[in-house]
Amino acid sequence: MATQYQPPVTDASNRVRRKFFPRWRVFTWVILAFNLIMLTWVILGASSGPDCGGKTGDALTQCEAGQVGTGIGVFGLILIWALGDIILGVLWMITKPHKRECPACGNSVRKGVMRCGACGYDFRQMLRPGAPPGEATPTAGAPPGGAQRGWPEHPAKGKHGKHRSHSS
Repeated sequence: MATQYQPPVTDASNRVRRKFFPRWRVFTWVILAFNLIMLTWVILGASSGPDCGGKTGDALTQCEAGQVGTGIGVFGLILIWALGDIILGVLWMITKPHKRECPACGNSVRKGVMRCGACGYDFRQMLRPGAPPGEATPTAGAPPGGAQRGWPEHPAKGKHGKHRSHSS
């Protein structure tokens, strides 16, 4: 029995979604690879120390010195690992993308913008309880009368921009 062709699963921006690997930034993969390399290096370094079983006299002294040298080398590797992780972590934080993906249409939207320019999706709806996820609602959150760009009017100002008096 022949199987039918099924197109690859894509996300909102029509990029092929990976089945086994998460969609992380490239720099995140670099940090993961660095940590795996360092872990392997420390394990191999610690296990490479000499075996001093059955040695006596000067041979035992030399073997123990070799074990101390192995310990110092492993400590140096751990120190390099920690410093490397700090440096890579700071670089990862600095290079964070300044955009996010619209869940409705997949368009790239700057962080801080509350409405997608392509489909009108309102990012504030994720914060409102009971809002259905993934629906593009261009007028959600807009007050009656329609403030500019769907933003609510300033609470201390009236309809015509004049300050309300708080006296009773």
